[in-house]
Amino acid sequence: MLLRPSHRHVALLAVYFRLIATAGFAMSQVLYFSALPLIEGNGYLEPFAIAQRESLALLSINAGGFGLEVFSMFYGAGAICLGYLIFRSGFLPGLLGVLLAISGAGFMAKAFASVLAPQYASPLLLMPVAVAWVALTVWLLVKGVDTATWQAKAAEAG
Repeated sequence: MLLRPSHRHVALLAVYFRLIATAGFAMSQVLYFSALPLIEGNGYLEPFAIAQRESLALLSINAGGFGLEVFSMFYGAGAICLGYLIFRSGFLPGLLGVLLAISGAGFMAKAFASVLAPQYASPLLLMPVAVAWVALTVWLLVKGVDTATWQAKAAEAG
């Protein structure tokens, strides 16, 4: 709602990307937690050897991690959209938008690297994320939004 006056369709696209990322993250967590019943060895799993159950649990955990990486692409795309909206808004500093777009690009780069070239999927690609989100949080808590500009943009957007 805050960034809708910047560009209504891009704001909606950012919401869609975030919803897809959240749903994917939730499913990845389901895969993580599905390893627990495999290790516990309920009655229906007794025909499997302990090593087989442990292998299935490890597969489940690895699939959950892979899912997190894949769906972080959508999170990165949403962050790029938000960065664009903030940059274009006029009621928040453009530098925050640039930082957010760079952090989104870092998410996408790490996701692509995790799938295509895992040896290059460094956590350092996510360093701009901390800088961008801390800067945005501090700005909104300390300075806030230029309400006069926001109201003018909202009235202009209809």
